[in-house]
Amino acid sequence: MQNIVGAVALIVKKRGGTYLIMTQLRRVLNESYDPLYDKTWETMGETAQEGESVIDALIRGCREEFGIPDFTPKKIMGVGEEWTTGKKDKFIYLEPFCFVQSLGPPQPWIGPFFIVEVPEDFEPNYQRSDKEATSCKWWLPAELKKEIEEVPQSFMGFHVPALYKLCLTIMERGLD
Repeated sequence: MQNIVGAVALIVKKRGGTYLIMTQLRRVLNESYDPLYDKTWETMGETAQEGESVIDALIRGCREEFGIPDFTPKKIMGVGEEWTTGKKDKFIYLEPFCFVQSLGPPQPWIGPFFIVEVPEDFEPNYQRSDKEATSCKWWLPAELKKEIEEVPQSFMGFHVPALYKLCLTIMERGLD
């Protein structure tokens, strides 16, 4: 089986000088696709379509999963300039926050994780979404870190390492 390639958005917003991290409650509509992580907390991930950049997949995924067709992030950390050698090629310089590979079930998946900052008043509109998530929760980094340590099975496994690293990063040095 071939690895699925995509991009994952670690959604954060700053409120009163403190960063909050968003997770959403995953809903698996097709039980044959991924029953392992139904009703677990996750962040937003999207499979890149043929010819689509990981950043375009990331934005498209946010629009679909959050039910906001005109979703535009405040900032995506780790996206650099576009490059070409002049030979009809095109490249994007990326510095993802981290890169995770799933080695086991439910499927082989690899992808870069990017920190996506949204405005302070941002909230998903799951009534208009693709129904892959049903609700969200905003966490203080220390709360999320503790929850991951105490109840890791309540999270989508592929997203856990990046969420945990994000908690530590914010707690130790912030994002600014």
